Amino acid sequence: MFPDQLDLKLLKELKKDSRRSVRQLAKSLEESPSTIYNRVKRLESRDVIKRWTVTIDYEQLDLHVTAFILIQLVNIENGLHARDVAKRIGEIEGVYEVHLTSGDYDIIAKVRTRTIQDVGKLVLDQVRTISGVGKTVTNTCFESIFATEKLESHVI
Repeated sequence: MFPDQLDLKLLKELKKDSRRSVRQLAKSLEESPSTIYNRVKRLESRDVIKRWTVTIDYEQLDLHVTAFILIQLVNIENGLHARDVAKRIGEIEGVYEVHLTSGDYDIIAKVRTRTIQDVGKLVLDQVRTISGVGKTVTNTCFESIFATEKLESHVI
């Protein structure tokens, strides 16, 4: 069965530190390096591992403000769809995530900027000028306590 327990354990190890060598991973998982190498290649070929990336400390890049913009759509017609609006929002510099949602708001966007004034400019001058965007509510983040793409234990 795919993925099996070894695949899931391997993914968990890679989430901790994807820079580790195949040999190091094999040792911690008590498997041969060739088995681990083949598993990684299989996970890549099946798009379970979509890309290798880095974790960025945005504070070090002078991006001190994180905000979530809740967006209600209006006048979605004439071939304009929520996905089109979401894609346009995702093209704005400073937008890091865009999600289509249920509830009172149709889209939630996560943004990072240097200042709260930059968040305001992003919302007023860019997001609200997109056709289909109606009401917006912006929530700024005081502090990020927990953020991860962890593999939950109930999956393993």
